Amino acid sequence: MELAINDDVMRFFRYLLGGVLAVTLISCAGLENIDVGEIEDVNFHRFADRSIEFEVIMPIDNPSCFRFRIISVDLDVYINNEYVGKITNVDNVLIPSRSCELYSFPLKVEFSNILRGAISIYNIFIYRQADVRVIGRISARSFPFTRSLKVDETTKIVLSGR
Repeated sequence: MELAINDDVMRFFRYLLGGVLAVTLISCAGLENIDVGEIEDVNFHRFADRSIEFEVIMPIDNPSCFRFRIISVDLDVYINNEYVGKITNVDNVLIPSRSCELYSFPLKVEFSNILRGAISIYNIFIYRQADVRVIGRISARSFPFTRSLKVDETTKIVLSGR
């Protein structure tokens, strides 16, 4: 009789482990199909002593059946190969399942050196262009799993007009 109980317990744990593994694989696979578009707008909200708060508006297409939340943004910013500071998120952003919309991401840049940051931003407006590189991680949560994505992007910003 005791042997039958152990077989039932083992069968239960096998099904439980198989179910958790299946949910994990499905959840992680669903987040890989997300398409992030180009930044459409940037709005500056607040300038403080050592930081700037702003929002980035960009389209995100989430065709999966899982909603997710951007819970952490931790990016180092370099302008023309000089370290300027760190970008962090001000608030979490929820991306619903099966959606394709514009989303607003409230972010904050904390300058490592306010003088160097001001000079870098000033040079962007004077020369009307800059090479911007961001390196770090963005974490997303789709209940109950969290996934962290590495970011290493370089882009050339060219300002139009005078």
